[in-house]
Amino acid sequence: AIFGELALIYDDPRAATVMTVNECTFWFINRETFNYCVEGSHYEQTKRNLSALEHVMVLKELSLEERMMVADVVKLKIFR
Repeated sequence: AIFGELALIYDDPRAATVMTVNECTFWFINRETFNYCVEGSHYEQTKRNLSALEHVMVLKELSLEERMMVADVVKLKIFR
């Protein structure tokens, strides 16, 4: 189970307490590390998007900065 991510995102105290019935291993992450992981993941996704957008003819006239803005917000949708 994962809990506390909203507290990490919004820098607020957790809204719930977790209790276990059995012995368990508990992992935690501090806010700085969490943000670093989220930003790194977002950066890698933006790079993949930018690479894919280079093959879209309608976007060829955009500057690199403009394509990066599109790559930053575009979402992948797979149709079957």
